[in-house]
Amino acid sequence: MISSSLMTALQIAAIAIAAISAITDWRLGRIPNWLTFPTIIVPPIVLLVVDGRDAAIASLAGILFCVVAPYLLFRSRAMGAGDVKLFAGLGALLGAFLGIEAEFFSILIAALFALIGLAARGVLMRTLSNTFYLALNPILPKAKRRKIERALLDRVRLGPAVLIGTFIAIMLRNPYFLAQIGGAT
Repeated sequence: MISSSLMTALQIAAIAIAAISAITDWRLGRIPNWLTFPTIIVPPIVLLVVDGRDAAIASLAGILFCVVAPYLLFRSRAMGAGDVKLFAGLGALLGAFLGIEAEFFSILIAALFALIGLAARGVLMRTLSNTFYLALNPILPKAKRRKIERALLDRVRLGPAVLIGTFIAIMLRNPYFLAQIGGAT
């Protein structure tokens, strides 16, 4: 079992990593390897040394569980490789359950950002129709398939949504998080 103070330190690290990724993704459109690779590799090693085998296994399980869905999305070109590695790193820091919660809230926030952006540009309904046919076209006969408007296939930068989603997941799981990092008891 990971100690409370160590878990708080891991949660702080997760928010810091998510914050840096939000900035780099927002400004550059990418989440760099120098940020994600250490986030995947270091936590299981540190947890093994500090808290033992079970904590390291929990971190490795976090990587495994938090990489499955993003990897499948990456394979279908619906997510970038940096996002996949970021979610794996968050799984290493937060463990499987909290890591998946952070993923869920991140994707939810990203979807809300995307819907708001599409509505603001006046292309929400056309994009939703495009999405419907993107999903339906593979099972329709060729004569019934609809041409997909490539201009409406936008990319969403997940970094900012991952920061917000990670913070929400941590706060819901640990409502005293801000007090803990502020030094209050």
